[in-house]
Amino acid sequence: MQKYSSHNEPWNSFVDIKINAPELIKIDKNIPSILISSVTDPYRPLENKYKLTRKILEKLITLQPDLQIITKSNLVLRDMDLLKKFKHCEVTISLSCMNEKINKRLEPLASNPEKRINTLKQLHENSIRTILFISPIFPVLSDWEELIKRTRLFVDE
Repeated sequence: MQKYSSHNEPWNSFVDIKINAPELIKIDKNIPSILISSVTDPYRPLENKYKLTRKILEKLITLQPDLQIITKSNLVLRDMDLLKKFKHCEVTISLSCMNEKINKRLEPLASNPEKRINTLKQLHENSIRTILFISPIFPVLSDWEELIKRTRLFVDE
């Protein structure tokens, strides 16, 4: 994103908060699907303060698009009440390794691996479609078989 912004800081050390994002949503019933988070996580720690993702979800409920969210954060559970109001909703949790120390160095703003696994379980138990996205896969560090084994009973894909 640096090439599209005026930031010179290293990736993941800056964030532009689009405080007007909820107001930019057009009420158009022809929106078939929406993916939230193709570049940056909608549940970064600053979401606790600004609640922009929550406000966006509130506006999208009336449109009822097929909704997909990708995150590395258990903060998505805060919005469970809203997610349940979508007819078609799926939440993808990205996870690359179970080692908490390595994970903290690779993804310092993300929830720890156990919290992410628990998030998948809670979403699934609340009838929200869940996807485990094993990414990035690091040789030796990413025990994808263990991740699948740990989550197979509550992950839909």
